[in-house]
Amino acid sequence: MSAVITTIAPVHLEFFGSLAKIADAKAEIFSAWNRRRAVLNRDIAQFALLKRRGEAGGCDAHRIIRRA
Repeated sequence: MSAVITTIAPVHLEFFGSLAKIADAKAEIFSAWNRRRAVLNRDIAQFALLKRRGEAGGCDAHRIIRRA
């Protein structure tokens, strides 16, 4: 099973208030990830945050696929 996060966009700002909070909400998918694969867009500003959250959720760095 994989999670794919393609972008963090201002479309949800009215609910979250900032792009960082939107990224945090999307990264919640990693809270019980347990060594599954993640596909992240390395071209977005929040890539490092998502990568850290994925690793903290149990996704090994080699299982985080960075797509442009």
